[in-house]
Amino acid sequence: MAEALEQDTEKTPHVDDDSGSNGYFKWTDEMDKVMLEVLREYKNKGHKDDRNVSKAAHLANALKEKYNVKLSTDKLQNRLKTLKVHLGLALDLLTQSSGFSWNDVTKKIEASKEV
Repeated sequence: MAEALEQDTEKTPHVDDDSGSNGYFKWTDEMDKVMLEVLREYKNKGHKDDRNVSKAAHLANALKEKYNVKLSTDKLQNRLKTLKVHLGLALDLLTQSSGFSWNDVTKKIEASKEV
């Protein structure tokens, strides 16, 4: 996880206020990757999904360490909801639509030329 949390000043997100809790917050792809990796590690350590407060605190600490931003539990939970919606849409494309496939090399969904 040390590599995942290495400071990356070029990709620091924009927060309109000092606390990051009430202002506009722009999530980056890199932040999503870090957040998902932290969640994966959290679960692999045996933590249960029903510990939302602890999970949110763990996520907030990891993102603060990497990006020097303070995120509220609401912002973290809202982002997780958004990512779950995106995952559902991606799964629908792969399972219910023809012409879409998963490329394991690029880790992206690809569409055939017909689509």
